[in-house]
Parts: sequence; structure tokens; C-alpha cells
Amino acid sequence: MKQASNQRHQKFDQVILAYGFNINESKKRVYTKFDEKGNGVIICLYVDEMLIFGTDLYQIQLTKRILSSEFDMKDMGQANVILGIRIVRDDESITLTQSHYIEKVLKRFSHTDCAPVPTLLDPSVELVKNIGNPVSQLEYSKLIGCLMYAMTCTRLDIALEIGKLSNSQVTQVNCIGLQFKEF
Repeated sequence: MKQASNQRHQKFDQVILAYGFNINESKKRVYTKFDEKGNGVIICLYVDEMLIFGTDLYQIQLTKRILSSEFDMKDMGQANVILGIRIVRDDESITLTQSHYIEKVLKRFSHTDCAPVPTLLDPSVELVKNIGNPVSQLEYSKLIGCLMYAMTCTRLDIALEIGKLSNSQVTQVNCIGLQFKEF
């Protein structure tokens, strides 16, 4: 099955390059095509999901026609959520947020009653082993993994805290106090 995925990506690369797109060297599944005026399209491909966006609606529609002529695709319309990231548009900007993802994580781990704190984890605070109610190491690891996903997508500001909480020396902590405010 791994070969099927690789073959699909190779075919996608061949098709997209034939239509003048470039592959982003640092992110192999990001493709760009811009004209001399700076109008263009960016395609982000993740397994079997794709996000197409650009500066010109005509270029976007043309790209969708090209891709649908080469691949079996379903146009889902304007994207609102992709990979747990909500896309919020207004007249002047686009905002990426994971607040709904964080709410799901809090619900999944039974922490919906947590109160936000005004600051993130104080760097001078040393975490110690939990001496209160035992916490499942597996559940703790899953929670840290969920927070790491948020950190890598939209919440780079929690990297220090997640690094401390995921340290192998800290096996369990009593409370995690992170404020997830929107920017």
C-alpha cells in the first residue's frame, strides 16, 4: 500500500510539473505557479486532501479544471477547515485558527472545565513528578501529541511549554495551564 501512495504522488508531480508548476524544495507537497504579474496559485497536498489557493480566481479555476481532467477529484468548494485548521476570512485578511481543535482536545481529555490563565507556563517553574491522583502515561502522551500538533500548525508560541511537558524526566504533572487565545 505504501507503493500506491508513492506512485500517486509521482504521477501528481509529473502532471503538475507538466503544467508549469514548481515544487517547493523545503515542503515537497507544496506546488506553486506565478505569472510575471505576481498572480498565481499554490497547491498544498496532504495524503488525499488538497488545498488550492491563490491571488487570482481565474488561475484557481483553471488549476481545478486541469487537475480534474487528470485525476478523479471532488470539488468541496471554499475551504473552511483542513487538517484541523479553521480558515476564517474577512475583507482584508485570512486567519488560521485551531480553537475548535483545542476545544475537541479539552473535551476528549475531560478538561472542558479548565480556566484559562493569563500567561503561559512560567519558564522558572520546575515541573515535578505528580504526587496527586495518578495519570495514565498513555493518556498523557496522547494529550502532549495533540498539543504538539497545534504547536506545529498555528501555535508556535507554546513550543517551550510543550517541550518542557514532553521531557522524558517529567512523567506526570498535576495541571497544565495554557491559555489558547486567538490572534
